[in-house]
Amino acid sequence: MKFIFYLFFIASNLNAQEVYIRIIDKEKEQSEISYFEPTLKNLLNFNSVVERKKFDKSGKLSFKLFVDEIASIELAGASMLVENGDSIIIESSLTPKNTRNVQTLNILAKNKGNLLWRSQAEKLSILKIDETGYNTFFEHKMECKKVYNLMIDSLNSFALRYAISSSALNVFQQELKYFYLQNLSAWVSTKRQTENEINQIRSEFIPYLVSEKLLYLSKVYRNCLMIYFDDLSMPFGNQVNYLNPEIFQSQIVKAENLGNLRIRDYLFARIYFYYHFMNIQLNDNVMPLKSYCNDMILKIQDPLIINEVLNLSQFDQKNEYSKNKKIIKNIKLINSKGLNYTLNQLLELNKGKVVIFDIWATWCGPCIDQIQHYDSLIKNLKDSFYTIIPISIDENKNIWKQKIISYNNYFHNSFIVDKEYIKSFRSVFSIQEIPRSIIFNSYGELEFFYGALPSESEFLLRQIYTAKKR
Repeated sequence: MKFIFYLFFIASNLNAQEVYIRIIDKEKEQSEISYFEPTLKNLLNFNSVVERKKFDKSGKLSFKLFVDEIASIELAGASMLVENGDSIIIESSLTPKNTRNVQTLNILAKNKGNLLWRSQAEKLSILKIDETGYNTFFEHKMECKKVYNLMIDSLNSFALRYAISSSALNVFQQELKYFYLQNLSAWVSTKRQTENEINQIRSEFIPYLVSEKLLYLSKVYRNCLMIYFDDLSMPFGNQVNYLNPEIFQSQIVKAENLGNLRIRDYLFARIYFYYHFMNIQLNDNVMPLKSYCNDMILKIQDPLIINEVLNLSQFDQKNEYSKNKKIIKNIKLINSKGLNYTLNQLLELNKGKVVIFDIWATWCGPCIDQIQHYDSLIKNLKDSFYTIIPISIDENKNIWKQKIISYNNYFHNSFIVDKEYIKSFRSVFSIQEIPRSIIFNSYGELEFFYGALPSESEFLLRQIYTAKKR
């Protein structure tokens, strides 16, 4: 199972390269240019992993995946299952600067459906349930079951069209149950729920809480685990408040009581993330929690999670920014009119305002989803003491221009990183995933290296007001 975490680790450090992704059936030698966007995302750290390997004379690099049975990887914003013996072939070319530029990524799999189903499932509109459209919890629950049955039928039809291995099919079938639970829990957001209804939702979750296998293989399972842990398991009418020492301690005990060490360690890591976020990103007083947190960390046994927690605890955002100031000074940005600016110039032009750099790309679905939340933020914050500056890390300027035209209200003050500076920009700001926000205070100084996203409006508003210096 360690390989799976290793894949997630190297995925998070990728310098984006534009590629076309081809999924190939080994036995039938059929290929399919998938519906993934033409950008390699979240598979390989091209500089630190691929360049240590040998390309052949034609510019190809191939290697096989070795896993215990089955593993989950993230690619182009989609999640796929790969099995032992599946291969990856990277086709590249040399740039004028004698560095490698990825052009095509081929995934050779015995079972093509293992790679394609999850993206198909996410595209099916029937996954989205309008929880506000039903008057009673019973109606909502019936609609969730209807969607679940439709998804099962869709999976069965998909399995007839594409080869899906028995191991992967088992994972996908289980996953649909968690899609159902996720949709069911959405009733809580209607604010019309009763204690009896919450108990019914809890009772549906409890039999499916502990699944060590899906912890590694399914993001949907991990989401459901956190929905239960942070929301449904709280006493009716209460919300989780990690600043409250009693609740902080009770969450630690709750994680221990699930009875599985790997899931416990995963939840411990999440609790520590909240602790670190409150301490570093919100400047909250976490001293009353420190002893509980230290005791919790000592109990973690998974070496990869220990390493993750240590890396987070030792990260100094201000120091990270300061040591790269000279590089940052020269990074060039281009606006929609073709005018060039540096980051320093943008900060100087907006002196006296809180500046939120919204880092995104046209191929990033979650980034586009955040726009509606920014619109809401702009309506709620009518004061002019802040400004949002979207910065794209796209390599194709034409695609970027087309996209910002379709969202003109939001992207009127938009920039793209000059292609020559993308690598430096991602490196100095440790941009491993997007969407991402970076917040500077009204003096033009870095305030939050990792800003909250607009969908986390409560946290983002606190950060904005913190960054507003008198």
